[in-house]
Parts: sequence; C-alpha cells; structure tokens
Amino acid sequence: YLWIQRREQTGSYSAKTGYQKGCNHCITDLDAFESFVRSNSDKTQAEMAALWPEEVSRRTISRMLKKIGFTRKKDLWVSGKG
Repeated sequence: YLWIQRREQTGSYSAKTGYQKGCNHCITDLDAFESFVRSNSDKTQAEMAALWPEEVSRRTISRMLKKIGFTRKKDLWVSGKG
C-alpha cells in the first residue's frame, strides 16, 4: 500500500533517497585516533575511552581499532614454540 500511495503522491515508485543511513561516528579523524592509539598502546579499551577527549564508549574504541586495522591480543602468555 505504501508503494501505491507513493505513486499517487509523487508519480513514481522509486525508493526514498536523501535520508540518513547509519549513525554519526563519534571518532571522525582516524589519523588522530591512530596516533592516540600508538601513544596509549599499553592501555585497555576502557582506559582509552576514558582518555579520549570526547565521551566515547569502550565498544566505540573497539570498532575504531578494528577499522584502522589494529587487533587485540587473545593470548597473554608466550607459547613454548619459537
């Protein structure tokens, strides 16, 4: 029914355009974020979130780390091989 209404109102069946897709990102300057991460590489994601100038969550830090190509250490001990 919505497609029929759109056809009657606008004369076209085409989908709506120009609306926001997704959320605004809290961290927009990835170069500044990467230098921040390099200088605070010994900190946890929660500590980085507390140190970031704007209010961000630990999950936001995690997503941005993945976006710039950084990974988390899954294993804190050194294996016996090599």
